[in-house]
Amino acid sequence: MALDDCVFDRCEDFHRTGTSVLKLETTDLAGELTLIEAALAFGRTLEGILIVRELVEETSPGQPHRLQYSYHFMYRDLFLFRYDRDPDNHPEMPEHKHLSPAERRVASGRVTFREVLEEVYDLIGELEAE
Repeated sequence: MALDDCVFDRCEDFHRTGTSVLKLETTDLAGELTLIEAALAFGRTLEGILIVRELVEETSPGQPHRLQYSYHFMYRDLFLFRYDRDPDNHPEMPEHKHLSPAERRVASGRVTFREVLEEVYDLIGELEAE
């Protein structure tokens, strides 16, 4: 899959979540890198916000790869989690999750957008059931 197709598919993924897409921007960086930034609102009152940042590169023709990512989720003004892939700044733990309190880091392994989305929907269900 070409980089442009990968970026297009990801943008379509955001719209298929059944949420409100508050922001969606793609930035071409030097032709072989694309930055995707989005903000998605969840829940009955749209108070759950998932901020997405993915840096996608084409490693070889037709081979896109998420070089870095960040999935930051909050509900109202409460930070709940953030997944990061940041091998440059955290080579000791390139894939990690930040948790409350104080955004402590724990190893997470690679996560997909779909996995993060499932976690967001589970949390929204718990928070809005109260």
